[in-house]
Parts: sequence; structure tokens; C-alpha cells
Amino acid sequence: MYKNMKLGIKTAISIIIILSVCMTCMIIVLLLQTTNIAENDAKKLISNVSNRISNDYKGKINEGFVALNFAQKSLSSIVQESVDNGFATRIKDRLIDAISSSKWIQGGFVYIKKEATLNFNTDKLDKTKNGDIFIHGYVKNAESMEVDFSHIDEDILQLPSIQNTIRNGIQGIADVRHDNESNSLILTISAPIFNKHKITQGVVSIDINISRMESGILDKTYSVFENDYRVLFDNKSRILIHHDKSLILKPIIETNSSDNIKKMEEIIKQCKNEVIDYKNIYGVSTTVSISSFELGTSNVCYSNAVLAPDDSVYLSAEKIIHISIIGFIICIFVSAIFIFAYINHNVIKRINYVSRTLFDFFKYINHEIVST
Repeated sequence: MYKNMKLGIKTAISIIIILSVCMTCMIIVLLLQTTNIAENDAKKLISNVSNRISNDYKGKINEGFVALNFAQKSLSSIVQESVDNGFATRIKDRLIDAISSSKWIQGGFVYIKKEATLNFNTDKLDKTKNGDIFIHGYVKNAESMEVDFSHIDEDILQLPSIQNTIRNGIQGIADVRHDNESNSLILTISAPIFNKHKITQGVVSIDINISRMESGILDKTYSVFENDYRVLFDNKSRILIHHDKSLILKPIIETNSSDNIKKMEEIIKQCKNEVIDYKNIYGVSTTVSISSFELGTSNVCYSNAVLAPDDSVYLSAEKIIHISIIGFIICIFVSAIFIFAYINHNVIKRINYVSRTLFDFFKYINHEIVST
């Protein structure tokens, strides 16, 4: 078929084939580079958002640690005094100051051993069965941050983190627990109260309401991709904040059977920052950016994850591919028309003219025609 075509058509087809091969190679290289850049930019964007959210969480939680450190120093100073000087009132005031210092704090308590208060009048303070001071304060009105006092079960003193603080004189961070009364997740942090000899004589504890932090995190404030969402994990990879409330306090390993679930759990437990591919609990392929942050000055880390479907994360890359392919087809089509028109109008016309002239010349030489 090709052999039977006219010279102009053969020439045009050959040029178009060569042009198509060259353009195809160029488009492939261009697509590989541009899509790679677009994908890297998308990962950087989701990573930056994850870091911003982690900084937000860290700032809110650290407000509780600032209040705890203030209470620890002020209460230790009061315990170290040798005269009463309004001991009971000042103990309560310091606890009120700590609790009301941040809207993320729900309450707290002060526990002081009986032997550390022998020089003070403690009649107006609540006590344990053993006579140790044990007062609990809570935010009565979240808007006005009004603090009131109430009796709570002494069992809270048996939390491993509280016992660790009392026995070893170090800061404690409890596992997040669900509080039935407020229907919220509570993070309890504690610090020792020292006497003049740096011996632990009690503990001050602050309750941080994690559930209050979900507003602004779960909504579209931090949304950069369509259908993306955000999740907060503790250091044991348990889910603390998620739009699906049925998953709260469940370890991530129990919520999904994805191939990358163990890798994600490892990143969270090792306090790392990383962007990975992951199939979420709904079976959707997603890109996940995990950003970890330290609580206070401890070695305990929480992690925030931003999950976005791949089809939205790489939407710009797909658009580049579609535009490039459409542009390639249009370019080849327009070029083919131009080449056919140019060859037929100029090249073939001139070739035919030269051909006729040569035929006439050879006919003249062979005396087949007579010169006029």
C-alpha cells in the first residue's frame, strides 16, 4: 500500500512519523519530570500541613505542662515554708491558677503527705483516709474558666504515672483515658512536690482535655486535598481524635489489615516523621503524612497523621498528563495537515514542473519533439 502511494504522500507520512517519534520521546521525558515534580510538591504540601497540625497540638498540650511546672514550683515553695501564712488558701489558689491558665485544662488535684503539713493548719482541706491532703479542682464553666472543688475517688492516686511520680520524684504522663462524666478523653500529667531536701512530699496533677482540641482539626481548617482527614495518635498508636468516633482509643493495628499498617504503627511508636502510601480502613489508597511531637520535655511522643486519597493528592500530575497527551495529539494533527498542504502545494508542484521539463528536454534530444 505504501509503495503505491504518491511521492508527496510518502514524504509527508515519513516526516510525520519522524516528528511523532521525536515528540513522543520529548513528551515522555517531560511527563516523567513534571509528574515527579508534581508528586514531590504534593507530598511536601501534605507534610507541611501535618507539621502545622502537630505544632498546633503540641502548643495546646504544652499549655498544660506550663501550668503543671508553675504549680509544681509554687506548691513546693509553699511546702518548704516553716510558718502557716495562709497555707490552705494558698494551696487552693495555686491549683486554681494552674487549672484556669488554659482552656484545654479540665481540672487537676494536689496530693501532699501528712508529714509535710505538720506546721500548717489543714482543717479546711480535703484529706485521704490516711490524713494526707487531697484536693481536686475542676472547670465549672468553660467560658468563664470558673474553678470549683469537689471530692474524687482516691483510686486516681493508683495510676501508674502518679505512683511513678510519688516514688521516683519525676514527671509522669498517664495513658489517655475516657472520662464518663465529661464524655471526653483526658490526658493526666503529674509532677512531684519537693521539700527543702528535694524529697518528694506529694504530687500535683493536671488533666488536659484532648477532646476539646478536635474542633478546628477535624473540620476543613487544615484541609488541602479533597476528602482528606486528620487523625491523632498517642505513643502506643491508639487513636485519640478521628471523625469516626467508634475508632477512638483503638490501636491502629486493630482497625486495618493494610500491608503498610505495621510500618505506620512503627513510625508512630518510634516518634518519626514520614510520608508513606497506605490503604485506609475504607479500602481507599491514600498518601499519609505522619508528624510526631514530644509532650513537654518527656520522651513521650504523640503523632498526627494527615490522610488524603491518591486521586486528589496526584490530581495535578494527572492533569499534566492529560493536557500533555491532548496537546501532543493536536500538535501532530495540525502538523500533519500543514505538512501535507505544504508538500502538495510547493514541493510536489515543483517536482512535477522539473519532471515535465526533463521529459521535454530528453524528448527534444531524442528528436521526439521539434523546437519552435
